[in-house]
Amino acid sequence: MVGVLTLLVVCVAAMQIAMLRSAPISHGSTSWTFDAAKKCKPLGATDPTTVRCSEVAFSPGGPVGIGFSVRNDGLLPMTVVSVADLGAESPITLAELHAVIAPAGVTPTIDGSRPFTSIDLAPGEQATIYFLGRMRACDAVRGYWRAGGGLQFDHARIAARWLLLSTEVKVPLREVLQIDSPADGQCL
Repeated sequence: MVGVLTLLVVCVAAMQIAMLRSAPISHGSTSWTFDAAKKCKPLGATDPTTVRCSEVAFSPGGPVGIGFSVRNDGLLPMTVVSVADLGAESPITLAELHAVIAPAGVTPTIDGSRPFTSIDLAPGEQATIYFLGRMRACDAVRGYWRAGGGLQFDHARIAARWLLLSTEVKVPLREVLQIDSPADGQCL
């Protein structure tokens, strides 16, 4: 009996580890930005043939945002536990964006969306997550950014849980948000 129970536990653990390694979280079918009409000039390693890009000029305190859907490509239900805020890890980034969820059918706004909470996804189901926030003040970026550069938000770090195990997955975004650095003389 102990051998059968041990074998069952090992099989369940192996199945969960295999599911976590396969990371069945992917970008869903939708992308959103405040101004999708603007396109980016190449910055760094961005290949404009593989992703769309929305370029925004730096404007101290100005609103900025990006959205995307995440899909459960696995065979079992999963829970998206958390989504890391973009630009929150360093105060010198050009913007700080927080993960939020907008009511269904409503265009997201900085004040009209609720903070991200966990989302349960059945196999094949998707949900839309938005990153909304404001660009930093000149005091925060002065001396760190020069004209001609910029910052791209091109992926999201998502923590998900299947059964008893959790993992963090880096999901590439189909719509990259690029914030250009301050123009010459903008943040003197």
